[in-house]
Amino acid sequence: MILTVIRMRYFVSIAEHGSLTKASAELGIAQPALSHHIRLLEDEMNVKLMTRTARGMELTEAGDTLLVHCQSILHAIQRAEHATREKSAVPSGDVILGLVSSIAPILSARLIKTCREKFPRLRLILREGDSQTLRAGLEAGSYDIALNLSDIAGNNAPFGFRESLYVLGPQGYFKGRKPKIALQQLARMPLILPSRKHAIRILMEREAERAGFQLNVDIEIEGAGSIKAAVREGLGMTVMGWSLTASEGGPRGFSSALISSPALYRKFVLSTAPRSQTSNAVLAVQNQLAELVTEISAHGHWILDEEIRTVTIG
Repeated sequence: MILTVIRMRYFVSIAEHGSLTKASAELGIAQPALSHHIRLLEDEMNVKLMTRTARGMELTEAGDTLLVHCQSILHAIQRAEHATREKSAVPSGDVILGLVSSIAPILSARLIKTCREKFPRLRLILREGDSQTLRAGLEAGSYDIALNLSDIAGNNAPFGFRESLYVLGPQGYFKGRKPKIALQQLARMPLILPSRKHAIRILMEREAERAGFQLNVDIEIEGAGSIKAAVREGLGMTVMGWSLTASEGGPRGFSSALISSPALYRKFVLSTAPRSQTSNAVLAVQNQLAELVTEISAHGHWILDEEIRTVTIG
């Protein structure tokens, strides 16, 4: 090989300094040895690369062309070395994670605790938001990574999972250990749902139309907390993902039933900002988040991304 890394470094140093003397001092190589390397390079490439003048070493047109390529190659090597060293370093620095609000309570505290224990030099910053806010923040560089609904987030996803949808009602309405409800039964229920811009509302109306009935949306409310308060007061029923029903047991005034026939899901994916994809700290958080999602999935609450024949949203 004519252009070895050493030869490129020698050539670039002479070209950038315009002087054999200065290049010799920078590289710690005797001037005659540097001159010898350049002569060999010119002989093997059969082209004149430099000329000696009163002002020092000047590049020929061929030398200018070679310099651009050698600088690019050497910079790429430097970036590769830096990225490789970073992989073996202890993750450190700030990582900003955006979580869609509906699943943030399930993940946030446990993820912070795990990252503190395993990566004491890493500072995890969590920001909740709706799906559109998370996408805009990721594109603007406000987040390093974001766990968001898949249809909003796009396809850049290291992993994804699906979450079952439930009907949430007042305490005692649904009885039994693991009650289920068919979609068709919702035709007789007064529902409390968010506006039509929300994914769950879009899905429910679409699936009801396919089943041949219209939803009875009796009350329209923006905000999961207010919706649940209305359900608690017996004003109607609602549809939510498992994350928002997980803590709503009998003592808190709720009961829930899994929607089946068909089973309905919403899908979440993890997206990473382009500038953060090789960050050691970001990868560490991403791995811990994946482990936490896998743990929750093992209990049957979430389904890790795979081909399943069900209705999905997000």
